[in-house]
Amino acid sequence: MNDNKLTKLKISMSSSADIKNQEGHTPNRITNRTNPSQSKPERDSSDEECDNNKKLVKSQKQTKIEKPESVKKQQAARRPQEKSPMAVRNEHHKMKMSHRKSKSEKLLVVPTTSGDKVLRKDSGDGDVENNVEVNARPNKRKVKRTLSKGSIDKEKSPPKVATKTPTPKNKKPPPKNEISNSSEEKIPRPKRTESLKHLKNDESQPSKKKLDNHSRTKTAGKKPSDKNESQEMKPLDSEELDVNLKSQENGIYPKPQVHPIPKTTTPIKIPRQPTPKSKKTFKDLPDSIKRKCISLKLDKDLMEQNIDVLFRISHFLYKNAFPKNPSHAKSSKTESKPYATPEILNYGKSVLKVPTKNPKKLFKNDTLAGSGGYGKVYMAKDTTTKERVAVKKVPHTTDKQKYNNYSEIGFVASCDHPNIVKFYEAYLIADKKGVEEVWMVFQYLHGGTLAEAARAFKFIDRHIAYIAREICRALKFLHDKEWAHRDLKSSNIMMDITGVIKLIDFGLCADMSEGERTKMLGSSFWIPPEMIKREPHSLSADIWSLGVCVLELYLMGPPHSVSSLKCMFCAATVGLADVIPERASKHAKSWLRMCLVVDPTKRASIDTLLEHPWLNQNGIEEGISDIFKSIFLNNTLSSIV
Repeated sequence: MNDNKLTKLKISMSSSADIKNQEGHTPNRITNRTNPSQSKPERDSSDEECDNNKKLVKSQKQTKIEKPESVKKQQAARRPQEKSPMAVRNEHHKMKMSHRKSKSEKLLVVPTTSGDKVLRKDSGDGDVENNVEVNARPNKRKVKRTLSKGSIDKEKSPPKVATKTPTPKNKKPPPKNEISNSSEEKIPRPKRTESLKHLKNDESQPSKKKLDNHSRTKTAGKKPSDKNESQEMKPLDSEELDVNLKSQENGIYPKPQVHPIPKTTTPIKIPRQPTPKSKKTFKDLPDSIKRKCISLKLDKDLMEQNIDVLFRISHFLYKNAFPKNPSHAKSSKTESKPYATPEILNYGKSVLKVPTKNPKKLFKNDTLAGSGGYGKVYMAKDTTTKERVAVKKVPHTTDKQKYNNYSEIGFVASCDHPNIVKFYEAYLIADKKGVEEVWMVFQYLHGGTLAEAARAFKFIDRHIAYIAREICRALKFLHDKEWAHRDLKSSNIMMDITGVIKLIDFGLCADMSEGERTKMLGSSFWIPPEMIKREPHSLSADIWSLGVCVLELYLMGPPHSVSSLKCMFCAATVGLADVIPERASKHAKSWLRMCLVVDPTKRASIDTLLEHPWLNQNGIEEGISDIFKSIFLNNTLSSIV
């Protein structure tokens, strides 16, 4: 049979060779067929044998050699199934959704007989064999698999359930990298990083950081309190490996080691260190403020040590020199707690009334006495009582302005003390355009302020003690109610020519029974250190301001009057005790030192100051009215109509 095939192949090859030779020697295939008489080139026998061999090899390649079915099945099993990209994407999506749904289920990392680790769902009965394997993302690298003759195709394999199936003794166990039992098909071992990704979103499974914390506590020598404390997976010892190898030779596979997940209630937490904040330096200040600090000859080391304090003072005094920061401005303007209680606010609203007649007819001959950020103060004559009064006019349009007006009226209307200005009434006035303002009517004092008196006259120690005692009496009335004035300064202390001293302006007064405050407010020379440092302040803030007012009478001006920046910086860092002049008496110096203590908790209370011997001298009020008349004579003459 083979000889016949060879002869047929030779004949066919010879005929095809003749045709090719004819085509190669003639340019046109049709002309060769029309001229059969054309001479052909002679061919040697060696050339014909080569051509026949080539044709024989080509025919053998074209003929398919059939393989046995067993070989085909083995090759099909070894060949990985090709999946479309869409199918792979859908598989990954299903795996993600299954892991999200199984957040409450516990996962176990169980080593198999081949040394791989497989994720399993905990069935809850304590038996690892009944636990179901969880589909993990397959590894990208190809895993070699060899199947036995009686293997089943991958499509027809049973559901993936981890069951213990011992092999017969006659057969040897397969190597670790191969899978011999086709009935129990195993998932390719995933990477450790991929397995941790699945456990990352599981709340019941402790995270990698928590496991690290457990290991740290073990190394530190701390014993775990719970019996089910986490145990690290350790490699098998040499003795255990020998036992496993012997059991594999006998056809008996050892039971895989189970490392249960610890049921810890509260994980160990390591306290985090606070992130270091960006430290400010003197160079970060605006150039204009740096030049002021250098001209004032402030200590460089002290400025570097208290750079945050210097920044707060600079921002409080020179806001325009800094770039605008809306968040900082909002936080600095708002205070966490209101000034007044609801009772005081309601009382202030009830006192405020609308006039029945034209407001211009209520007061006559009003002349401007002073103005500021709060409003304007006029001297006028009441048409009904025919008395001279002081009328304070403030805007009443925004919510903040309304709140401040109700608060001030509520506080000052509740005060009835000889050293506090007397309040008469308040009116709500609206002009033709509908713009509202509040007119507060107070007692008129024939005199002036302490600031004017300090600049105009050099007081002796005895008269300064009298002025300090009268201010302390007014503060005692407020502090007994747990009210803090918070804007005590020389321009808010009025002096009458009769020798009476009264406290005015309750716009920043606050009820401290609601708690301490942290906002920095007031006037620069009289602000206490705790406000500058943004520390909680209370009633003791008025004691510091009182000490500065009394010190102003000795110095004929506020301390460090050259610059408010220097005064505030010195007050917050080293204090003002070194500014007390030598001409002050021994008792006066001790009293001032009690007021000018930087720490507010160690500062004297108003009762302690009133009991001081400096204020309890005899005859300290003698001659004070004559001094006030000489100082404020010009003001009283100009006020007479």
